[in-house]
Amino acid sequence: MISSEEQRVNILGVGVSPLSIGQRIQKSEDLLDTGGSGMFANWAVHGIMEAQSDEEFRKILNNSFLTTLTECRLCGLDILKGLRA
Repeated sequence: MISSEEQRVNILGVGVSPLSIGQRIQKSEDLLDTGGSGMFANWAVHGIMEAQSDEEFRKILNNSFLTTLTECRLCGLDILKGLRA
């Protein structure tokens, strides 16, 4: 599995990628073009909360290729962290 570590924001112990829909698609295409594989985890905020009490689930999210929230933007966290989406 290939990991996508760049541009992850730590939200309650889960590394979340603050990417636009277009960037998610581009990363998916890049992964497929290189013959790579990986898990995409796309959750609502409750998934991040659930990971607080489930260490195994938190590990799964943190080891995914991309972990994103169902919202396209993370309430401005990407701007606060100096990341562009």
